[in-house]
Amino acid sequence: GPSQFFFQRQPSCRFLAVAFRCIVGALLTSRRVRKEARFLGLFTKPRAAKDDEHNAQQVLNLSLKGTRLADTPPHLLLEVVGGDVKLMYAEEKYMAHTFMKALERYNHPTLGALRSGSARTAGWRFGGAESLKEVLDDLIEGSGREQTRILLLQRGAAREALAELEAARDEGVRRVVMVLGDDEGLGDEACAGLVADFGARPISLGSVPLISNQCITVLNYLADQVWISPDLSQHSESQQQQQQQQQQ
Repeated sequence: GPSQFFFQRQPSCRFLAVAFRCIVGALLTSRRVRKEARFLGLFTKPRAAKDDEHNAQQVLNLSLKGTRLADTPPHLLLEVVGGDVKLMYAEEKYMAHTFMKALERYNHPTLGALRSGSARTAGWRFGGAESLKEVLDDLIEGSGREQTRILLLQRGAAREALAELEAARDEGVRRVVMVLGDDEGLGDEACAGLVADFGARPISLGSVPLISNQCITVLNYLADQVWISPDLSQHSESQQQQQQQQQQ
């Protein structure tokens, strides 16, 4: 199923709000959670926000090569697995509170063990990541390089997202990884590295500028049209059966 990979710079309140909306857009349909989808968010912070030599863009570029500045902390990786999620509401305060509870469990393992049965944070997993390369390699290794397609959302890309999704389906791809940055984008060097080293295919959603969470919502809507989700298919069959019973 589709995996959304979101890179965020300094995790300020404003950017976290975008991340929460991205999670909702990736996993939540109008009726239920996409069980076959998952969201991965990589958060990073440079040594000093105003230090041009060690800014967030350089941290990202190095991370794609599998390295990390010695004085820069590891990335924080958030994974929200649709198949394990039990509760989710498209409400920003709810998402923020769930994020904080899941982060608290990660930072305090003893407390996390006591709350391991929490339905609210089920499917939410935090961890450390040395590099973006490491995370992407793990994603590719999970399904195999031939069965994994990385789609890079890039403004001005020649190929439309829908066309690439249809091509992936027709070629029997098992996992689609959609990569996008925060509202500032990933940068030219990072995009070039994703294409050269990971075989990412640049895609576009048209000429109208969209923010990150809007992009994820549209991409998953298109993926739903190309691949019929088992959950959505079962829901549709259930609706048809109910309508037939009502007509009888």
